[in-house]
Amino acid sequence: MLHFIGFLGLYRYVSDFSADIGGIGNFFNAFLYNSSAIRALAVDHTSIGFQLSYFGWIAIVLTVLADRVEGENGGVPVLLWLASLIQFIGNFLFIDRTRPIWIIFLLAMAWLYSIKKPFLSKILIRLFVLLVLFLAVFMVVALWTGKMFSGGGINEIYIYVAAGLPYFDALTKSGQIHDYLPVRNLYPIFKVLHDLGIYKVDVPNQILPFLKVPFETNVGTFLEPLYSDGGWFYVVCGTVFFVFWFDSLALFALQTRCIFGVFLWCNICFSWAISFFVPKYVTFPFWLFVFLFIMESLLRGRIRIFPSRQSV
Repeated sequence: MLHFIGFLGLYRYVSDFSADIGGIGNFFNAFLYNSSAIRALAVDHTSIGFQLSYFGWIAIVLTVLADRVEGENGGVPVLLWLASLIQFIGNFLFIDRTRPIWIIFLLAMAWLYSIKKPFLSKILIRLFVLLVLFLAVFMVVALWTGKMFSGGGINEIYIYVAAGLPYFDALTKSGQIHDYLPVRNLYPIFKVLHDLGIYKVDVPNQILPFLKVPFETNVGTFLEPLYSDGGWFYVVCGTVFFVFWFDSLALFALQTRCIFGVFLWCNICFSWAISFFVPKYVTFPFWLFVFLFIMESLLRGRIRIFPSRQSV
């Protein structure tokens, strides 16, 4: 069912954006030769396919977990592996570097969770392979979408890794006025309320304006939404709150050993791992996974789906 919803999301996304770009033929032509045109459309256009596709992420990770759990019984059917591979490749249609990296990270954490007798050397080797894979995906998609700085290579990686704090510093000097309404921090909630006409408020675009710091960039670390909404007061209080709250939530989710609990733990780990670059706790998928975990906990009474172990 999750794979089906994920594929439905891919279909709706392609269908909706094809209508805006002049047909499915033009969509795939732009995808191959002018991907920035599709990316630009996403600024002002949307599709329910974005939201539905996140269920495909869950299906991919659960396929890996199920295969690890059922390994002695032959693992999961090949058809599920094929569906997972197609889901993963399909996420490149969104012209977003974060999506494939996010999914790969979730898979790595799912693999780490499933290890019964972890060996440090084995983990370090696979983490190194994972890092190389991250960098490869990052660079390939950057070349493909034309989002490369002059010099490319190591310069590209360094600028993206180091530009977050300079961008945030420039933001604090911009004279921004704060109304203390957490529109950026609770973006999905305010976006839904706005679209339903329940609460009319100006919902800012999640794609930030570019600033020269001195290279042009638009990533402001996880601090940016806090400062944009409530200045230094939100930064100080919000940082303390989020650090303890998210860590506690991640630990609680992991200890439940339920399906969406493990998946949420993986996502919180990713959110903090990439917090130096871009905030992910303000995105729709993050809060969708929180909601699914809460619903599963309520409906199942936190039943342990996976075998108990003495330690995690």
